[in-house]
Order: sequence, then C-alpha cells, then structure tokens
Amino acid sequence: MEWSQFKLGVGPMSPEVVDSCLKYSKTHNFPIMIIASRNQVDYNSGYAFNTEELVQYVKANSYYCSNLIKICRDHCGPYFADADKLITYDETVKACKLTIKHDIENNFDLLHIDISRVENSKQNDLAKELIEYALSLNPDIALEFGSEDNTGQNLYDTLATVDKQIAFVKTYKKNVKFLVNQTGSLTKHIQVGIFNKELCTEISQKIHNAGFLLKEHNTDYLNVNQVKMHKECGVDSVNIAPQLGYTHTYVLSKMGHHYRSELNKFRQYVLERNMWQKWVVDGVQDDDTKFLTSAHYFFNSEYGMLINEIISKKRLSFNEMLYNEIAIVLDQYRLGYRE
Repeated sequence: MEWSQFKLGVGPMSPEVVDSCLKYSKTHNFPIMIIASRNQVDYNSGYAFNTEELVQYVKANSYYCSNLIKICRDHCGPYFADADKLITYDETVKACKLTIKHDIENNFDLLHIDISRVENSKQNDLAKELIEYALSLNPDIALEFGSEDNTGQNLYDTLATVDKQIAFVKTYKKNVKFLVNQTGSLTKHIQVGIFNKELCTEISQKIHNAGFLLKEHNTDYLNVNQVKMHKECGVDSVNIAPQLGYTHTYVLSKMGHHYRSELNKFRQYVLERNMWQKWVVDGVQDDDTKFLTSAHYFFNSEYGMLINEIISKKRLSFNEMLYNEIAIVLDQYRLGYRE
C-alpha cells in the first residue's frame, strides 16, 4: 500500500491503546501508522514499550494486518527524549543514532528525523549525519523530515523556510515520503491552535509540487468537519497521540468505582509528578484535567499496574469500553479523509 493511503498516525500510549487501534484498523480496513516517540518507546526504555517489545507486540496481535499497519519513529532528534536534558549534545546525537540503529534492526517502516531543537547553525549538518547514518543501515528506509514545534498562531516563518527545507531533502527524494510543517494546530488538553487555511494551502502546494506529502502533527481533538478542512487545504496525513492517552485515562476513571482506593492513590501519584504542566493551557487548575492529560506516563507504575491487575482479576469490560471510546476518536479522522 502506498504511503499516500496512510492518513493517520497514532501514538502507542499503552498496550491497550495499541490493541484498540489495531482492532479499529482491521475492522474498518483503515491504514494506520503507529508513531512512537523516544519517550514512549526506545531501544532501552519507554513508558509504554521498548523498541523490540513494541514490534513484537504489534505483530503478534490478532488484529495486525501487515498491509494496513506501519510502525514508525516519531521525532528522532536531540532533545526529544526527557533523558536528553541530562546529557551533552554529542551524547544526544549518539543516543539518536542508537535509536535509529535499533529501529532499523527491528524493521521499523519509517523514521521521522527532527533536528528542530538544535541550534540553527548545526541543523543541516546534523540532519545530513542522521539521515545518512540511517541510509547506511537500510538504503530503502522511508523517511519523514521536519518539525511542528508550533506556536499555534504564526505560520509565516514556516512559509519562509519551506523552500529551503525542500531543497535540502531533494537529495533524499527516494526515501523521504512526508515533510512536516506547522499549520497552526496545537495540542494541549484540547485543540488550542489556530489553523491557517490560506497559508497551509500555499505550503502544501509547494510540498506537493516538489513531489512530497505533507504530514501535520498536533491534530488531536479535531472533529470530522475540521479534518475535512485540513484535507481540503492539502494536508495528506495527520498524527494524534495525547488524546489517546487521555481517552485511556478517561475510561480508567469512568470504571473507577471498581477500584476507588487504588485509583485515588494512582491519581495522587500522577499529580505529584507534574507531567500535566506540558499539556494544560495556562490557568487550568482542576485536578481532573491534570490527571487525564498526564496519567499515561505512569500506567506502568506500581499504582497503574495494580489497577490493571484488578481489571484482569475481576474480568472487567475495560478493553471493550476503551475500544468504543477510541473508535469515536478515530472515526473523526477516517471519515474526515474518506473520499
């Protein structure tokens, strides 16, 4: 199946989320990319899986269809893993190469190279270094290139640099499938961006004329009509992830009467770790929102695992309820992109 048929990338926020996405893909014959960030999944760590575990889990799943599922790396570049904050620049580059090496050894289908968090003077040289390292390991690996570190307001900087970006990746045209650019979308605990139709259309035309597809990140919490608008403006594919973690936590909370004491302990544990600060807009104070947006980082904590044990022991219908909620989310994107 051509890459142009893959309209949606989903973050592997948990094994249960992956199960639901694979089931949805097979049920609706809907191609899906599983897009793993370095925090979610890496060769030696990950709050959801490590690299080898993810691939084995996906391919062993009864709903896995090789023609409908692509396993992909999201944001492979320095400073996109929390652990990068503790090491030097040279060490972050080495860590990225180890990610690339293990991704290719485990037969990932696509790698997203993102050097946007490196100072401008180093970006082109580093992009060349990482891409050519990947190609040395697998000359046929598919690539995605660019960044969506959105302000949610201004696309003019993106428009001004898209020609330079295209000129750079033309060297690797055989491998590069998607270019990532800002569109105005911005994910917090809701969609807070301002999508700019006119500028996005101009950006997509440039990218399409150069022979590439436009990938938009930060598209969580869109409805079907908003997805249609993005499609009409030339967005070929979109990624979502935080919304899926939110949905998993929402279902955990909805079933909380089965494990009230354990859920309260888990909730307190999550809130004390302050990961919610990345995902809520300024001024949000309620603990429910904080918990829903950040609990996915801690599903593998002792508190999260205890809840999973109770769900399993009591044979609760968690997976069925989660699938139904995930399906509502994925419907927006499948129907929005339907011809």
